[in-house]
Amino acid sequence: MPIPDTRELERLHGLKVDAEHLTLWVSSTGYTSKEYLKVNLELGFTGEPLTITVLRLKDDPGKAMPHVTEIQYSWQELGVRAHVRSVEVLNKVGALY
Repeated sequence: MPIPDTRELERLHGLKVDAEHLTLWVSSTGYTSKEYLKVNLELGFTGEPLTITVLRLKDDPGKAMPHVTEIQYSWQELGVRAHVRSVEVLNKVGALY
């Protein structure tokens, strides 16, 4: 799998994987929602791990102080039909500042 241009990758402030959902914590200045992000998924050769890449599609035009916001996707919403047990994330994960 080609590695995406890292300038396109959204910096994550955290993520949680459970049986039903993928939860992301990302930067926002007031407007960031699912429509601002794109989650790319690719299954490994054996079906695991699931590789996750999160891209920001557009800048957040809000004027609020930068803060961390939670975005949650169901696996069904992302097109994943099997139970997810293992993920690999290509994005950097770090603090807000």
